[in-house]
Amino acid sequence: MPANDQPASHVEVEENGTVAATAKIDRPEGSSAARAALHVEPGHHAPGTSSRLVDAVLENPEVREAGSLLAVVPKGDGEAIEQVHARCPDATTRVAGATVIVEAELPREATPPQEAEVPPKG
Repeated sequence: MPANDQPASHVEVEENGTVAATAKIDRPEGSSAARAALHVEPGHHAPGTSSRLVDAVLENPEVREAGSLLAVVPKGDGEAIEQVHARCPDATTRVAGATVIVEAELPREATPPQEAEVPPKG
């Protein structure tokens, strides 16, 4: 159970009705970063499986609300690491044993420009 006593979020990517990849997401109380542990099941998977998992994690409301992510990715999952960098260009990575730690700030979504007030004709 996460430190904030709330259950962790869980995201899955399915292929042909079978779970191919999962991620456990939590956000410790008082932290400005969400944490995620990504896992791809052993075996052959369609290209894009890891990318879809990263997308699901980055779109998770808990991660979006936090605005930043600390993710643990298996060392050999280059597709997931590349996808994080594609979505979060300022992400940093470092190897930690059999995993890669990825730290990323989520890009702020562009806000539409506010319409200029037009004074009434008069």
